[in-house]
Amino acid sequence: ALPICFKRPHLSYKAPESYFELYPNSSIKLAEQKTPPENAPSVAFYPNSEIRGLPDVSPHVNNSSGLEALPDWLAHNLRRAYYSSVSLTDFHLGRVLDELEESGLANETIVAFWGDHGYQLGELGEWGKCTNYELATRVPLIIRSPNQKRS
Repeated sequence: ALPICFKRPHLSYKAPESYFELYPNSSIKLAEQKTPPENAPSVAFYPNSEIRGLPDVSPHVNNSSGLEALPDWLAHNLRRAYYSSVSLTDFHLGRVLDELEESGLANETIVAFWGDHGYQLGELGEWGKCTNYELATRVPLIIRSPNQKRS
């Protein structure tokens, strides 16, 4: 067994400029629903302490509601950086799979890839991962087995 961990796309979302170029400004869409559902219980939300500590974000925290009231320009930049960071992780995973092929170990190796949580990315006024809303619970689970005939 060879466990390999990728930290990204956790905050702070960083990637080389070439990964940002994959996501032109015009391709980034803002959250469709920027506020919580009406009458949503407060337990459905989390204070997002991780994102609150970012220098660009902290001046925009709405302390009365506990939710981030981020301007569109900042939401746009955060989403673009997140997507770029995901693409960087995808690249590195590809490098691992290529090395398995080149070393001749691909036909003897089962690869399991998963994430531990999704991100709200501004939907429902949330930016973090600690909610029960669908976006935060969506995670990738990909298994590559040399003996698997079909998926």
